[in-house]
Amino acid sequence: MPTSIIPAVNSSSKPMLNGDRSMELHVKKNMKVGDPAFHFEYIVYKAGTKDIIKQGTFRGTNVEWNNNTSLKLTPYVGMEQKPTSDNPEEVLKKNTHTQLIIINLNN
Repeated sequence: MPTSIIPAVNSSSKPMLNGDRSMELHVKKNMKVGDPAFHFEYIVYKAGTKDIIKQGTFRGTNVEWNNNTSLKLTPYVGMEQKPTSDNPEEVLKKNTHTQLIIINLNN
């Protein structure tokens, strides 16, 4: 049975300009039945000429500008697992923070 893809309620392809207005980010956000994360399709254009600089897909919670020349992709983090140790110091030492993905556009 194929997976159904549903456009997200607040999905928008309104362009988001970077800080110096030299590039436009277009993001389309979809949901797949049974998957709590969003599925993004993103394209970065050079402002004015509409030349494609970067395009791709990403499963997570957000795609946005990081700075003038890079994108910040925030992955989806599911439910935290029960600690494997009863020692609270070991639990606090583990890195459970969301690992952001930065995509540099000046290659």
